[in-house]
Amino acid sequence: MAAAGNVNITALSRTSGPTEGGTMVTITANELLATAKCKFGSLAATSSAVSSSTQMSCQTPAQPAAAYPLEITNNDQDYTTQRMMFLYYGMSFRVKTRK
Repeated sequence: MAAAGNVNITALSRTSGPTEGGTMVTITANELLATAKCKFGSLAATSSAVSSSTQMSCQTPAQPAAAYPLEITNNDQDYTTQRMMFLYYGMSFRVKTRK
């Protein structure tokens, strides 16, 4: 079984998304197992799916606006030490009223 430390993340399809979550991120890495999962900061992805030993998709959970490390595990215990950051942004807008 490949240890989580052997997983090397090489690319993310998206590096930012809204605080509401729901952004699907495709991750390119090496040595992914069918059991691989990811987390954004301390929160697990709302869904994770491995499509090959080099690619998986994870959906972001809702979180406050900030940058969080995206980490992968193959065994639900050991996470990657190399971290790629994912930026959550808040949606802000102004409503203009007519006088």
